Parts: sequence; structure tokens; C-alpha cells
Amino acid sequence: MIEVMAALGIFALISLAIMEMFLAVTRSRWAVWNQLAAQSAGEQALRTFDADARFAVTSTISNNLIYSAGLQELIILRDIDHDNQAEQVRYYLDGDNLKRTITQLSTDELSYDSATEVVTVLASQIANASAPVFYYYDVDYDGADNTTSMAWPVDAALVRAVEMRIYQQSSANRPAVEFSALAKLRNVK
Repeated sequence: MIEVMAALGIFALISLAIMEMFLAVTRSRWAVWNQLAAQSAGEQALRTFDADARFAVTSTISNNLIYSAGLQELIILRDIDHDNQAEQVRYYLDGDNLKRTITQLSTDELSYDSATEVVTVLASQIANASAPVFYYYDVDYDGADNTTSMAWPVDAALVRAVEMRIYQQSSANRPAVEFSALAKLRNVK
């Protein structure tokens, strides 16, 4: 009887150890999965930003490609739906979400109609806090010798390239991963 009790106790300890190892592997797998999903969303956000910035255009409202340039907000003009009218494309942080808003030009072509806004969350778990998301560069930027961003406040008419830099943290016990993309404005006159 004592031998059976000892065997059951040993079996229970071995079972608990195996179960704990299984749970640890499962938690690690989910943590890696969440980090990969967050990184994929961050990379996709940068690709979207890059395309929007490269193909920015002027509109009936503004002769500048950049409508507004801020530390954590950028509004550019782009003809997304190819109707020969520039939509307002706004990138901004809302809490820990990086969002993109597209607003159509009003019928009078003198303003943007907020009723047509379409908001998309491009990436979540953004850990920039008060750190800038956007850096602006003028004609002096060459990517090698002169890599200094423009001083604030930025004159949107002088901007020739825009960098988006986001820090994404998929969990509190993992370090934030930095993503960045530099887009040179193609339609600058």
C-alpha cells in the first residue's frame, strides 16, 4: 500500500511538471505570435504611409503636399480614389493606436467634409508616448552627411521628405521594437 501511494505521489509530481512545461510553451508561443502580429501591422502601416507620402498632391485648398505637419500628426493630400480631387489623409496617434483618416473634399471644393471621414487603425500597441512620430526634412537632407530633421515649427512648403518612426511594444515585459520609413515627396515643385 505504501508503495502504491509513493508511486501515485511521484506520478502526480511528474504530471504537474509536464503540465507546467506545456503551459509555459503555450504562453511563449502566444507571446511570440502576438509580437509577430504586431510587427506585421507596424510594417504594413509604414508601407501605407510610404505610398501616401510619395504620391501626395496639391488640391484646390492647398498648394502644399503637406496640409499640416506635427510631431504626432501628419495631414497630407493624396488622390486615393483617382477622381482628380485630393483627399485629406491624416496619420495620428490615438492612445496606443496609430490611425489613418481619409476625408473627401466637399462638393464646393473649399473644405474637407468631416461626414465622409473613414478611420482605420493601422497599428496598435504603439509606445511612442510623447516621442515624435514624424520627422521632416528639407532640401539639405542627403541621407549621409546631413541627416538632421527640420526645426520646429516646420514650414510645410519646405518639406521634401517625411520619416515616420514608431515604437511598438507587444507586451509590457518585452522591449519596444522600432519601425521607421522615410518617404521622399515626389510631386514637390
